[in-house]
Amino acid sequence: MILLKKDRLRTPLMADSVMTVKMTRGAPDLRRKKSNGVKLYQTTLRSELRFSGVGLHGGKPSSVILSPMSSGTGVQFQAGRVGVPALAEYVVDTKRGTTLGKGGVAIRTVEHLLSAIRGMGVDNVLIRITGEEIPAMDGSAAVFAEAISKAGLQLMRARQPKPVWELGDDESFVLTTGLSSYKVFSSKALSMGVSISFPGTPIGLQDFEWRPRASYLKEVSRARTFCLASEVPALRQLGLAKGGDLSNTIVVGAQDYQSQEPLRYRDECVRHKVLDLVGDLSLLGPGDYRFACAAFAPSHTANFRLVQELRRRLKRRV
Repeated sequence: MILLKKDRLRTPLMADSVMTVKMTRGAPDLRRKKSNGVKLYQTTLRSELRFSGVGLHGGKPSSVILSPMSSGTGVQFQAGRVGVPALAEYVVDTKRGTTLGKGGVAIRTVEHLLSAIRGMGVDNVLIRITGEEIPAMDGSAAVFAEAISKAGLQLMRARQPKPVWELGDDESFVLTTGLSSYKVFSSKALSMGVSISFPGTPIGLQDFEWRPRASYLKEVSRARTFCLASEVPALRQLGLAKGGDLSNTIVVGAQDYQSQEPLRYRDECVRHKVLDLVGDLSLLGPGDYRFACAAFAPSHTANFRLVQELRRRLKRRV
């Protein structure tokens, strides 16, 4: 298992625990000196965007409209008259996806859209949804990210700086929950590495590292959701994956991958885990994240637990 190159979380703990550790001289320096002290200003979309399709789990038609928003509003969902901020406080379920809710309204499978919004650098946006779930599109975040790229971003007129979320100097901690493990340590810019292991399948062991300065559109957004063929009956029994098919999901068998098209990346599965982590981490709230995260076997439930721990530890400054 390789995480963030030199920094390796070799043996994930099995119990649900948090451990604080100190940085050592041997730890890798993932800081970007160029970003130190530089203020980054908030952005929004230049124009309105519309998407429609069916939900991955509910299988029902849905549509979303993304609209520019004013400075300091962050990412907000609107379902009828109910507004639901894209923040950890509003997470109501993490079973095979992240669901936000408020006032009796639940919005399912928000992570791919939130990942595109975060990965493409949008700080303030209103998402009006018709239906109960974000459209699955092709199972990745590419359709959302490409549309954001074409629309373009605009700096807020007020030139309001982004809040900064950061750990204290040389602060570090390890979180383990179930089979998932995370090591988080201080850095001058966000960096994340993910490692996954599926023995007995074509996935095997996969690792991928991503930093926001790299191309989210090219390197992350096109990675599609996946599941093991052995999981499909159980998912159906739980009433999940009703909108899933080979056009939006990679089904992984013991010997091969099943999909309507070839793999988009050799390591597409781990890249999708990075895509999910970007979306779930965005529930911290708007701002410039300055920490490094190494994750083994992340899941939506564990990602949410990580966000809760980060909320407790990170210092927010403007």
